[in-house]
Amino acid sequence: VMRTSAVSGLHLPNGEVIYLSTAVRIILENTETTGFSTDCIAPHLVVRLGDVGWRTVLSAWLGKQHDVIVSEGVLAPVLLRSEYEAFRGLCLSYAERCLRWLADKELLRDGFVCNELAPLEMCEVGMVKTFSTIMECTLFKKPRPSHWQGMTAREVLRFTSYAATWAYGSATLFSSVWSSRFSDWWREIVEKDASLPPEGEVFDLAVMLQGSRYQYKSWARKVPRFTKPATGISGHSIVQTARLASLHYLMSLLADANCPIALVGLAGVGKATLLEQYTSRVSLGDLCDTGCLNMDVTRCTTAGEIWDRLKKLLQWRFGHTYAPKQKKRMILVLEDLQKAEASFAGNGQSAFELARQLLGQNGCHSPSGDRHWHVFEAMFPIAVVTLPPPPPPPSLSMASQHQSAAVESVVPARLLHHTVVLPVAEPKTEELFLLYHSLLKAHFAAEPHNPMQLSYNTTALDLRVTPRLLESIARTTVDLHRRLNQTFQPQPWRRHYNFTMTTVTAVISSLHNHLPPTATGGQVLLLWMHECHWLFCQHL
Repeated sequence: VMRTSAVSGLHLPNGEVIYLSTAVRIILENTETTGFSTDCIAPHLVVRLGDVGWRTVLSAWLGKQHDVIVSEGVLAPVLLRSEYEAFRGLCLSYAERCLRWLADKELLRDGFVCNELAPLEMCEVGMVKTFSTIMECTLFKKPRPSHWQGMTAREVLRFTSYAATWAYGSATLFSSVWSSRFSDWWREIVEKDASLPPEGEVFDLAVMLQGSRYQYKSWARKVPRFTKPATGISGHSIVQTARLASLHYLMSLLADANCPIALVGLAGVGKATLLEQYTSRVSLGDLCDTGCLNMDVTRCTTAGEIWDRLKKLLQWRFGHTYAPKQKKRMILVLEDLQKAEASFAGNGQSAFELARQLLGQNGCHSPSGDRHWHVFEAMFPIAVVTLPPPPPPPSLSMASQHQSAAVESVVPARLLHHTVVLPVAEPKTEELFLLYHSLLKAHFAAEPHNPMQLSYNTTALDLRVTPRLLESIARTTVDLHRRLNQTFQPQPWRRHYNFTMTTVTAVISSLHNHLPPTATGGQVLLLWMHECHWLFCQHL
């Protein structure tokens, strides 16, 4: 295509020569070098990104933090020159142990014996970048409080183990078996030095300030009990759980630091709830004027369509810089980004490339043809990737290849490199029961069961709503959802076998939306049976 010369400059295919100064450097990015001649490649440095492993990326980040510690005196006198090597060895040890555990083939086979989905296929470099990003949002965040100067080595270890938990262990959240195994294994490594609380998994913990020291705290103790709002229970009512609170806390840390985030999970597991909770917190906080733009991405979405929608909501400030109209901040949610085309046959860029620029660099090239770089101020993009339901493994020997291909085909590798991936998994059975049981208890005026109130003229429709009845309805609905998922697994010719939390939420929402708090037990049972038959049978 072209060749360079130290004497003449840059030679183009049409014979034109562009003379370059000694201060100009040219970096070419190409998938292969088969089209280049030997005299073109020989005088240049060729770097294969496959040779740049996670150790190189982590060592580079640690070297950068060492310069910050020495120059600014951060965390002195804990991380002095003598103890920096211990901190560096701790980060490398955590990364090596976790990556080795995730790559263990024996554990992978045991997981499929339990009929569970394997961990999400994530690149090692991406997990290391996630680790460094979380550390910069917690331990090395700016502005730095004054009490950080006296931080102990144990507190530094707690922050490091918290970042490693979510950076390396979050890939196991799609399976209750895998997350429990990782949690038990990780406790054996860090519990002695980090002093972890005994209840819950390691994903339900967070490092918080207690008094003058940072301690591990369990979200199960901090989650408030759900109470009925003054306006009544609606579709926007959120019941807090330990896992949801932990994800929201981490997402808030990353979003407040303007770190690119990608929420990855199956359909109907609570990604929209997590986004709604974060948006409401930002809107009620200091940033009172905050808008949220949800943009659905399909295979037919082009970069021009995304650019046109952004131009309608942004106003020009100066040069090629834009800001939201009449808003202090705007949250851009790119729904179903996995459907965007990654390649473009024309003379422009694809929708996925433009979305990647928005996520990673807070700006993009204009697809209109001027090719200028446009900067967007006060805009925070969030990507949402919906995974398809995993097909049942055809055999035990082919399970590993089958499941890995299913996940890898919908999560683009370039997206994993440039964003912090937060896997959002379906809550466990007991968490689902507590969630829906809390909604029912908060709406209906339940009375204790009293057999003496029954008479010969009492019918089933006249029975009172008791706590035992609400508990049975919530537990039976969750158990029905679990059994249907296990019995009717999706096939290529049966895509309608897709039972998600959305269906269970619709059943419970119908009860408190269509019945008053004074409804009888018979009315609740009849409506519950009708909604179960109607909503679940739609997928059969």
